[in-house]
Formats: sequence, C-alpha cells, structure tokens
Amino acid sequence: MPLNPKLTRIQGHNRIKEALILDAECYIILWITGGKGVLKIDGEEYELITNRVFYMMPGQKVSFVKLPQTGYILHFTEEFLINSTENRGKNILLEWLFIPQVFFDPDDIQLLDFKSLWEILERNWKQESLGFLIAKLINLIWVYPQAIQMRSRDSRLLKEEWTLIKHLKRNVELYYKERKDSSFYAKELNVPLWRLNKIARQVLGSSVHDIVLARTLLEAKRLLTTTRRSIKEINFELGFKDPSYFNKVFKRLCGVSPSTYRTQERRSD
Repeated sequence: MPLNPKLTRIQGHNRIKEALILDAECYIILWITGGKGVLKIDGEEYELITNRVFYMMPGQKVSFVKLPQTGYILHFTEEFLINSTENRGKNILLEWLFIPQVFFDPDDIQLLDFKSLWEILERNWKQESLGFLIAKLINLIWVYPQAIQMRSRDSRLLKEEWTLIKHLKRNVELYYKERKDSSFYAKELNVPLWRLNKIARQVLGSSVHDIVLARTLLEAKRLLTTTRRSIKEINFELGFKDPSYFNKVFKRLCGVSPSTYRTQERRSD
C-alpha cells in the first residue's frame, strides 16, 4: 500500500524540527509563508524567505540553520503520487521527480494559483483526489515554468528532448555507481553522444559526464555524513577504482577533501 501523504502546518519553531525528519521513502515540499531562515540541504545552505517553495528528495540530509516562523511541510511517496495520477499525467510527474529544482520563487500570478491549489488541497485532504491535487501543484511550480522558458521552440522537439532527459536521469540513477562513461548512456538511449550532450546542456545546463559526476558526489556526501564507512570503502562503493582519484575529484568539485568534508559536517551537527 502506498504511504499516505502527511501535511504539517508550521506555527512555531518546535514543530518544524519534528516535521523535517526525512523518511527514507518520502519526497518533501516545504512552503515558507512567513519569516526568514536558512536551510541546509546536503551541505549547501539556502535562504528561506516568504513564499519560497523548496523540494527535497528521499535520502537527502536536511537541517535548519535558522528557523522561519510559519509555513507548511508536505510529505509524500513516489508510489502514492504515481498510483493516484492518471496515465496521461505520469510522464510530467516523472520529469519532475528526476529533474527537480531545489527551490522556486513564484511570481504574483503563480502565487495566486499556488495558494488557491493549496487551500483546495487542505480542504480535500482525505479525498481520493489528493494525489491529483499534489500533481497539479508540482506542475504549477516546476514543470510548467520550465516548459514556458522553451515555448519558442518546436513543441514536438520539446517533447522528444524531455523524454530523452527523463530516460537519461533514470539511467543515471540506476547506473551511476558502475558506469561513469558518457558513451554508455548515449548507447542505452540509442542516440549519438554529441546530441545527448547538446540536449543535456540545453535542458539541464550540464554535460552527461557532469550529470553523472554530480550524482556520484551527492551520494558521496550522503555516505560521508550518514555512515561510518571509511573513505576507501565509499570510494569503491561509488565505482572509483583509485581512492586517490576519488579524493582529487571530490576536492576539485567540493573545495575540500572527503575527510575534511566529513569532519566539517559532523561539527555542524
């Protein structure tokens, strides 16, 4: 059975700490409705301001550096969302689940629509339409704005590009530990590597190589902060053959060595 979603209203500093204990299977949408604060996601700090909407994935390490005053936290599982959505909407949801933004600042028109949808969601919390309403929120704040940015391009090409990127992200999630070579992902998708790189840069702003590496280092950060495994063990688990190369890549992209990163994160906790 899909885990039922959970909605928590933030009305004080104590409740928000309880609400942001991440379930390993849950996605979270955090909407700040009042006050300012700072949120840390996987070691990166983000400013919390009124009406900013955040998205968090299962397994991410999340903590508050400074707490806001009011807002909402919505927990839900991918299984619940997919099972409660019509077939024609599943592709949109998959695009969002695999290609998220960390946060979104709605404009005035989007904010009116967002608030209206959220009020409807609260009123219909125990209804069968709940999954559909959550999907509408996702479409409003993430998927639709990205499509608008590319509206001047051919709609058929846009659909093909989204489909390619969706499958690329899914394959990266499946194989990033074993396969770091970009050509593997191009072969899996049956497209030339140059074309896949071009589309990846247009849609995501990164090459296939950088996407795989970013996903690998994100997992490295999680393992460094949530487990007691040695750096050598993490190196081999993530598919690096040479620990010195792993150290070099991590330091180049993260600014510090894996051991220093682990020490800093443990001190911050």
